[in-house]
Amino acid sequence: MTKFTDNTKKNRFELELDGGVAIADYSRDGRKLSINRVFVPEELRGQGAAGQIMAEIVKVAEKNGDTLVPVCSYAVSWMEKHGKKSPKKGGHTPH
Repeated sequence: MTKFTDNTKKNRFELELDGGVAIADYSRDGRKLSINRVFVPEELRGQGAAGQIMAEIVKVAEKNGDTLVPVCSYAVSWMEKHGKKSPKKGGHTPH
């Protein structure tokens, strides 16, 4: 079973899969949605969970008219690999 939710109380997206929960911490600044960290527990690694959560986040951002700002290295590389554009960082250094 797969369940994707926006846990607004914890400022993170959660993707429940058989065996665990992948998370993506975020912050908002108006219509900017910054992805600060993507974490996949050991038991889900190597199964595409991080890519799945990023794909769901992109759907949500597009639906809501948000601009995605990848901050963590995984989010940056995933967006580049999948041809998703992000705003110029303007002096912001990703973690």
